[in-house]
Amino acid sequence: MTTHPSKTDNTAVVKRPFLAVLFVSPDERRLRAGWRLGFHTLLVGLFTLTLQLGSYLILPWFPFLPADLLQPLLPTAAITLATLLARRWLDHRSFASLGLLWSARALKDLFFGLALSAGLMTLIFGIEWSLGWIAITGTSFQQLPTAAVLGNLAQAGLLYACVGYYEELYSRGYQLQTLADGTTILLGIVLSSSFFGFLHIANPNASLLSTAGIVLAGLFLAYGWLRTRQLWLSIGFHFGWNFFQGTVFGFPVSGIGGFSLLILEDTSSTALSGGAFGPEASILILPVLLLGMAVITIATRGRVETT
Repeated sequence: MTTHPSKTDNTAVVKRPFLAVLFVSPDERRLRAGWRLGFHTLLVGLFTLTLQLGSYLILPWFPFLPADLLQPLLPTAAITLATLLARRWLDHRSFASLGLLWSARALKDLFFGLALSAGLMTLIFGIEWSLGWIAITGTSFQQLPTAAVLGNLAQAGLLYACVGYYEELYSRGYQLQTLADGTTILLGIVLSSSFFGFLHIANPNASLLSTAGIVLAGLFLAYGWLRTRQLWLSIGFHFGWNFFQGTVFGFPVSGIGGFSLLILEDTSSTALSGGAFGPEASILILPVLLLGMAVITIATRGRVETT
């Protein structure tokens, strides 16, 4: 039987103005996710440019300032300031709600991510070395004084700690979660991970294989956030992955070389070892990251986090 609305029914569909539909979220009075993402990106660019120019003007007047140590702090400050402003004025949310709530569990997540990355990178190194894909030709202690080695270790630690923090804040923090607000969590993960791979296209020795590997790494890091709804596990993993990959074992870090405790020689094809780009371009990246996801799944079983 078909029913018809009563003539006295006063219910009416309220049509939103076109500009409101275009710019304003239907759920609350704030900009739509795409506009917020765009403004955040502009803020990151603006603060990065401003701080870089400021450093060029200031450093000549203060030659005692360590330029190499200041370099990783500039993008850290730029992305943090941009995200603080975007969360306050565009999102109407707290900065910590991106997944930066500090607690004893946060500390455990941070160290778990660090330990997991150390284990997985050790596994990659062990496989490549045992199969003859790489050869150890020396150590930094044979080339540098101990004090210089320790200084380089500290500098690399600061660099990769900063990179791990600001790349996760940008990619798995603001980008992923804003995209998820405007679409779905799954689409947010895929889009943000794809953009994460795109950001590394201009790295030295990049290729389609290395880009695919970076996208897979982005999906892995997003899984750490998905299981905990916090960024600490992903930050710890990102920091440890780069540090053990480059500084300890001597692989290139996403195509970029630098100080390392071990000095390696690649004796295999790029498709096997990753070559001049590093393990992200290796055929090992997929099975190793799948293993890491299994470990995360077990470690976070029964855990529910809210932001």
